[in-house]
Amino acid sequence: MDNNRLLAIHILEILNEHSNRNNKITQKEISYYLENNYGETVSRRTLSTYVQQLKQEGYVEGSRGIYRVDIFSEREIRTLIDGVMYGKHIPKDQADILITKLKMLSLNTMKDKAKNITYLSGINRTTNKNLYQILDVIDDAISRQLMIEITQFSSLPEGKESIWSPKIVDPYFVVADQSRYYLLCHGDREGLEPRRIDRIKDIRIVYRKRKPLAEVAGDDFDLGKYMREHVYMFSGKVERVTIKIMTKNIGYYEDWFGSKYYILDSNDEYTVLACDTNVNAVYYWALQYGNIAKVLEPVELRNRIIRGLKDILKGYE
Repeated sequence: MDNNRLLAIHILEILNEHSNRNNKITQKEISYYLENNYGETVSRRTLSTYVQQLKQEGYVEGSRGIYRVDIFSEREIRTLIDGVMYGKHIPKDQADILITKLKMLSLNTMKDKAKNITYLSGINRTTNKNLYQILDVIDDAISRQLMIEITQFSSLPEGKESIWSPKIVDPYFVVADQSRYYLLCHGDREGLEPRRIDRIKDIRIVYRKRKPLAEVAGDDFDLGKYMREHVYMFSGKVERVTIKIMTKNIGYYEDWFGSKYYILDSNDEYTVLACDTNVNAVYYWALQYGNIAKVLEPVELRNRIIRGLKDILKGYE
């Protein structure tokens, strides 16, 4: 490609690297960087013409010295980077690329700060490489008010998967909760149900109109209210916990606590695992999934669950 066609891009790259609102540079300095960084020698008139065009397009500002207009503020860039760092719905390889690109967008005054932003490899990220293609199909179906057929999977020990039977559903919303993407849809149950999008293996549009949302969730459905009623968070100390869970349902554990655990014993029916995790979270999780799992240790937590179950039973008597 002719270097002259890249001149505007190179000027913007120089301004992004060496200037900001409080640190303007002159056209003479730009000429220096063009020659030393890109091997381009341009006349003063040519450079002035390019700079004026960039000003007219809103990319550059300044009179006695110029600078590139900020695309994002420091806080905005940090917010975007944090969103990628802590987003479990973003696969690891894509998170690496996004964080690198966002660091490149950082202002000159933020360059040193951006070096301290480190990718968190320990986060329990999705391993679904087709996540964004699946999201595209869902978005398309929702926009066109069409049904979809989804095939989901659940996790088994040692990275294995259990494939579910395909199911046709009416899609309505894509929401994010606990750094996961969920599809709010209607299947063969009453009302809306959330389905983990990163647990969808295959998807296709069924060219039939979905049911109206009001028919499924009522005329007064409020998405914000629905989300508030279906979220809970925990705080407290971390301890080693031992859990016995039905092997086919181990994905329900991984959904909340991730795949960092130790298998103490396992067969086709049950798996005994140990993990270092939040005991308050395990307490409420054990009450919710008591039909497929039970806590073996620590004894204090086990006794607390027993008391909680007795209180629940007492409330229903």
